[in-house]
Amino acid sequence: MSERIIRLLDDAPQAVYDDIEDVLDKHGVQYRVEEVKYADPSANGSAPFAKDSATSKKAAKLVFPRTGTQRYRVLMAIADSGDRGMTRDEIWKLMQASHKKMAEGALDARVWELGPKNLGYVEPNGKLRATPSGASAEVLVVSDAGKAAIRQHWKEQ
Repeated sequence: MSERIIRLLDDAPQAVYDDIEDVLDKHGVQYRVEEVKYADPSANGSAPFAKDSATSKKAAKLVFPRTGTQRYRVLMAIADSGDRGMTRDEIWKLMQASHKKMAEGALDARVWELGPKNLGYVEPNGKLRATPSGASAEVLVVSDAGKAAIRQHWKEQ
């Protein structure tokens, strides 16, 4: 079994380290813990927040560790849909059906981060599909940059 790297924010409480280490030790998982210096979400776009809101910035810091996983799940859901693509509503329903639910606001943020103005991994394909309410929604597909990122990710695994 390969060694796992556990990355925790440098300001994580010691109890978090202890709890994780207890579980990993109990299951015989080899690991090492690395502390990660907190990066300002506004610097890398990983957790957007309202610039003039201390509450929003604090929330962005709190969700920072899981936004990468959420982005990955959204990207892979869209990738799995192939050329058909998915609307935000379809992605949200898929996430709700999984054991790891995602708030609708979090989904919108992850799609925005993956979109053309940020990472450029997903893009609208120019088509619209009806939502359950009858409104039209843009269909998202994985861009060439997104496909390259997915290929790179699997090469590294």
